[in-house]
Amino acid sequence: MPFHGRRLLTTIGALAGLVLVGVLAGAPAHASNVILEWTAPGDDSTYGHAMEYDLRWSLRENQFPNRFYSARRIPTVTPSAPGTVERAIISDVPEGAAIYFALRTRDERGNWSRLSNVATTFAVTDANEQGVSLDFSQPSDNPARELTQFTLSLPRRGPVTVDAMDVSGRRVRRMHRGEMSAGRHTIAWDLRDETGRATSPGVYFVRAHVEGVDFVRRVVVLN
Repeated sequence: MPFHGRRLLTTIGALAGLVLVGVLAGAPAHASNVILEWTAPGDDSTYGHAMEYDLRWSLRENQFPNRFYSARRIPTVTPSAPGTVERAIISDVPEGAAIYFALRTRDERGNWSRLSNVATTFAVTDANEQGVSLDFSQPSDNPARELTQFTLSLPRRGPVTVDAMDVSGRRVRRMHRGEMSAGRHTIAWDLRDETGRATSPGVYFVRAHVEGVDFVRRVVVLN
């Protein structure tokens, strides 16, 4: 069950959810590099700078939230200005394993936020998988209240852009832009906009542009 960012103390801003944006080939055999993105919160809501991230990963499904501090910690950058899209690459995760990720943020007084949502993926290498054809799945969940995700299948490495848009065609959130390896990837949207704020209930469209093809999927966001 995903745990979305909520406030622990009033000095901690709400934490935007983690989004899995790609799985790249790792240097060792049978290992991969997983790319995560999230939106930087402020020290207090969208104001000021947060002071520190604590990003962790585990192979155990029940690791989060109660056993967060026993999970493996991932080095991260110092938090940027609120609303900035941050990125971390987790190296050499075992191929074929289910990987779980979660994030906390600390303010200038040493207070830690509650846990973000838990992002998950199955790591694959950059091999050209037999039987993988170009596809962008329908959303799951739909309608959605907290999170929806898609499976993007790529027969070969190439540039990919994935955006969430409102009914007027205005971009609400960019989930990925850049190279992706061959294979199957999970693209998740935490139903937040570029500033980290929850989107209003209504109809949205998620568009994946890859190999000159546009896939458009309809998502209904609930309260």
